[in-house]
Amino acid sequence: MSAYAAAYFPLRSLHCIILSVKMERVVAGICIFKLYCRCNERRKIQDVNLKGIHHGTEKDIKSELEKIKQMSGKDRIWYIYEYYKFHIVAVILAFTLLWVVGSSLYRQTFTTRLTFAIVNDRSGGESSMDGFENSLKEALGFGKKDLIEINSGLFINADGSQSSEYSYASMAKIAALAAGGDLDIIIADAKTLEHYGSQGAFLDLKEFLPQDLLERAEKEDLFFYTDNEKGQSTAAAISLEPTAFSDMTGVSIQPPYLAVIASSQHTEDTLRAIQWLFDQK
Repeated sequence: MSAYAAAYFPLRSLHCIILSVKMERVVAGICIFKLYCRCNERRKIQDVNLKGIHHGTEKDIKSELEKIKQMSGKDRIWYIYEYYKFHIVAVILAFTLLWVVGSSLYRQTFTTRLTFAIVNDRSGGESSMDGFENSLKEALGFGKKDLIEINSGLFINADGSQSSEYSYASMAKIAALAAGGDLDIIIADAKTLEHYGSQGAFLDLKEFLPQDLLERAEKEDLFFYTDNEKGQSTAAAISLEPTAFSDMTGVSIQPPYLAVIASSQHTEDTLRAIQWLFDQK
C-alpha cells in the first residue's frame, strides 16, 4: 500500500465518524420536534375539553336551579335533602372547623393574669362574679386582653361523707389546674381548706403577705391554720369577713377564707388582688 493510501484510509474513517455524529444530531432534532408537536396538540385538546366541561357545568347548574324553582316547598326541601345532604353536611363541618380553629387562634391573643376557684358557695346560684371581676381588672390596671378566670360552682365534700360524682369532678378540676400552675387563689370554707392544706397545697401567708396586712391579720385574728404534709402548722388562709367580698359577689360561704396555691405562677398579681380586697370595706 502506498503512502497516499495509508494516509487516505484514516481520513476517510474520521470523515465517516463526523458524518455519523451529524446524522445522529439531525435525527435527535427531528425526534424532539415531533415530541413538541405531540405535546402541543395534546394541550390544545385538553383546553378544548376543559372549556366544554366548564360550559357543561354552567348549563347543568342552570338546569338544576330551574328544576328546583318549579317544585313545591315540601318537594323542594325533600329534593335538596335527598340529593345534597352530604354536601350540606360537608359545608357545615367545614365552617365548624374554621370556627374552632379561628376561635382557638383568637383565644391565644389573650393572657390569663389571675385564676380563682370558688368552692362550696351556698348562695343557690344567686351569686355573680361579674362586678367583682370588672372592678378587680380595673384596680389592677389590666387591659382588654388580660383575663381573670373565675371557676365558680365547685362543690367538694372534703370530709368524704356523701361524696358525689360532682364532688369528684370538682376535685379533679382543682387538682388539674393546680398541677398545671393555672390556679392562683381558692376561696372556700374551712373543711375544704383543711383537706388541701394537709397536702401542702397552699403558701404560708405569713411569709407571703406584706408587713401591714400581716400585722392586721394577726391583730384581728384572721388567719386560718392547717397542718401541712410535714405536720407543721402554717397560716394557710385568711378570712374575708372584714372585706366587701360577700357583698360584691353574693357568695355565701360561712366564713369565706382565701388561700394562695403553692404552684401559682402569678404571685405578684395575686398579692395585689389580696391587698385590693382588704382595701374594700
